[in-house]
Amino acid sequence: MQQPDKRIRSPSPSTGSISNTHQDKRLRPENESHSNEEVVAVSTLAQLSETSETLQGITRTFSELSFDNGDNESEGVVSQSYIVDEDTDIDAALQRKKRGTYEQPDLDKVFEALKDLQRGKSLLQISKEKNISYSTLRDHQKRYRKNWSLKTKKRGPPKKELVLTEPMYKFLIRYVDQHSVVSHKDIQKAFMDEFPDKNATQERLKKYVSKHFRITFQRFKTFPEQPSQDTPQFFAAKDNCLHMMYQNGVDPRRCVFVTEVAYDVNFRRTYVDTKQKEYRKVRAEAKGKVYNPRNNEQLDELTPILVCLVAASPNGVLNHSVKMFKGPTDERSIRLFLHKLMSLMDVNEHIDNEWSVIFDDAQEETKKMISDIVIQCNYKPFFLPPCTETINPIDGLFYDIIEPQCDRKSIDSNDPTDGCDHRMDKIIRGTTSVEVKTCFRIYFECGCDNCLIWLF
Repeated sequence: MQQPDKRIRSPSPSTGSISNTHQDKRLRPENESHSNEEVVAVSTLAQLSETSETLQGITRTFSELSFDNGDNESEGVVSQSYIVDEDTDIDAALQRKKRGTYEQPDLDKVFEALKDLQRGKSLLQISKEKNISYSTLRDHQKRYRKNWSLKTKKRGPPKKELVLTEPMYKFLIRYVDQHSVVSHKDIQKAFMDEFPDKNATQERLKKYVSKHFRITFQRFKTFPEQPSQDTPQFFAAKDNCLHMMYQNGVDPRRCVFVTEVAYDVNFRRTYVDTKQKEYRKVRAEAKGKVYNPRNNEQLDELTPILVCLVAASPNGVLNHSVKMFKGPTDERSIRLFLHKLMSLMDVNEHIDNEWSVIFDDAQEETKKMISDIVIQCNYKPFFLPPCTETINPIDGLFYDIIEPQCDRKSIDSNDPTDGCDHRMDKIIRGTTSVEVKTCFRIYFECGCDNCLIWLF
């Protein structure tokens, strides 16, 4: 028997020192359930391992194999083009399958697909027509049935937004309206002084104010004008003014108030920050300039941009007009407004000739013009005396209800129906008789014992 070459490693141990009996034991299957093919294969491999020439021939045969459709390569060298093609295919596969990314389908397209589903089509048919994954369309259908919306919530904890009560909101909106130049630090200080229990940081208030109070109003009156006297002795107390009106024949439950309210509107209100002030000061000093901070004394004169003319009785608003960029109310506008008001009062079944029409104090020429129109229609005109507190219920209606309810966010330039005049007109039309009657009771009814007996 030929001795095996020790320099060549064989897949099985050398058989020179192994007896035939032991070799037969190795070939015997351990499990009797093995097939005959497995036994034949094992014995064949054992026979091939006896000669080194057979092993060298097998090695040479595998080295000569070609992976390029039969093209022969040099011995022991693998095709380089095959390696490049294989790597390219792997890179392309990784690019096609990116882990952790998902392309969200167009929600409008998904909504149209759900409409087709209501028309009787199946999900599979719609997914093929709209080129949307079946599972995606099915998940959107379940989400829409549950939430009635296709939008998904963003992951992560919900953002903590500042939630204000109605008194807090009214305080903020009045504070920013009355202070045309104010910083976020001043707003936060005034808010915490008024509501010390509310934990509102300066940053949270800054975001809220910048978003919800982009537009601010400054209210003033152009007609009727208050008298020029400014001494405290000239203005009477509220009760004295009400008693004077009652003695002249005015019934607080049978009267109509006519009032004009004008606003100077800031459409793009900006709030000064303390850091910005310091930066401007440092920059001015660096350029050799004098830094002059803006204050309330240097503000421009108020301009009547938004003008509202309103007439109301204890039963509700009778007539109103809202104008933008038309300037103060002129004599012609007043005449047209009063003629329309008189015609509405004539056809109103709750109003008779005993009713009074009350105006704010005005100049003598304006008083004469108004009195002539009202008396001609068989009504009694009255003008409010100067008072330390307002007794006009329409002023209270604007201050308590209309101004806080008017949206102060930025105007949508793409919507022609969105504007300060449209917003104000909508709020005035939406005032209820209960709200107007409440303002009449608060501002134009005296609370003394004699007046309560007379009124009730």
